[in-house]
Amino acid sequence: MLRFLERSVEKTIEKYPKAYNSFFKLFSKIPDKKYVSIVHRILFHEKMNWDKPKTYTQKLNWLKVNYRDPMLTVFVDKCAVREYIKEKIGEEYLIPIYGMFESVEEIKKNMDSFPDKFALKGNNGSGYNIIVTSKDSINWEKAYKKINTWLSTSHYLRAREWPYKNVKPKMIVEKLLEPKEGILYDYKIYSFDGEVKFVGVTYIDTENHISFRNNYDKDFNLLEDVQIGFPNNLEKTVEKPDNLDEMVRIAETLSKGYPHMRVDLYNVDGKIYFGELTLYPGGGCDTLMTPDDLEYKMGSFIKLPKIKDDK
Repeated sequence: MLRFLERSVEKTIEKYPKAYNSFFKLFSKIPDKKYVSIVHRILFHEKMNWDKPKTYTQKLNWLKVNYRDPMLTVFVDKCAVREYIKEKIGEEYLIPIYGMFESVEEIKKNMDSFPDKFALKGNNGSGYNIIVTSKDSINWEKAYKKINTWLSTSHYLRAREWPYKNVKPKMIVEKLLEPKEGILYDYKIYSFDGEVKFVGVTYIDTENHISFRNNYDKDFNLLEDVQIGFPNNLEKTVEKPDNLDEMVRIAETLSKGYPHMRVDLYNVDGKIYFGELTLYPGGGCDTLMTPDDLEYKMGSFIKLPKIKDDK
């Protein structure tokens, strides 16, 4: 449901760049806990259980409001997190970059130094991406309008994901990953205090403009009935990566010591690249979760820290 709304909002942004921020700023005075409670009631038709959350979604919401480790801000900042990755697993897993920029003017000034193909990514949100397969094929007026909107957007206000609140918006220009087979699979590895439970593999049907995600257990056995956030497509399964053990090790290393973290990785022709760390998949608002008991099963994996609730 939230993803549908986001797509609708994105279309509006293209025509009215300030619409996104203006919409969520209307509710900016509402305290986080109350705001999250309202959104949860609307999306899930149930009262948010703050005292004893049981489901995956409720525990994600509890963590958004109550768990405020300063490192979380580093994790969601796609610029700052690069140093954490370098220290924990090594620089070789980072996608090479051509620069980090705070404005469209800076990007324009440095455009000649970029290769003909690259990826533009915002550091302060989700889905802030522009894929450049050729500089000449891009509508730069439209692209710059998007970038200006992203650079002025508070991703925190959308679903009250606290770690984004103090992230300084920037754009990253990085190497475009191009697998030989032509499809870039995005491996979403669900880890709970350093223990991997699920691996979601996302790919985009470019012809129909639809994203699919098939889910697997830790050993890469297909979970045919599991859907998390995106519909599955059992006709588009992928082979178990030869270096899956390394991917699991990376995810468990990065997530150790934290209640829950989804570690997103790419695997390009056997080379593993770090994508991002996701603390609250779907912003804690994913309404597509099947089978029916999955919410409780995944919720049971999250051990909430003992923190005084004074929000």
